[in-house]
Amino acid sequence: MATCKPIRTPMEERLKLTREGSGVDVNPTYLKRLVGSLKYLTSTRPDLVYSVGELVGFTDSDWRGDVGEKKSTSGYAFSLGNRAFSWSSKKQQVVALSTAEAEYIAAAY
Repeated sequence: MATCKPIRTPMEERLKLTREGSGVDVNPTYLKRLVGSLKYLTSTRPDLVYSVGELVGFTDSDWRGDVGEKKSTSGYAFSLGNRAFSWSSKKQQVVALSTAEAEYIAAAY
């Protein structure tokens, strides 16, 4: 860590997102089918295990990020190698009473 250098964050830190603007809806069934297909391929083609191992998924949730309604925002991002191919975020439908509950809801997202 002694040789680490700081870099700029590509987005404003602690930015509060609003409803303005339009996003693209993502079909979660597509991602589930893709992951299932990749798992099947690795069992039939051992040479693909490393490549599929480069598939990375990340999910997270803030707790009560919407100051008005006290609802959390869940999000996920999936990448293969260093390229993101699927990502989404949305406000949770219920008010989470703890950070653990907000994360649990995000995991089910």
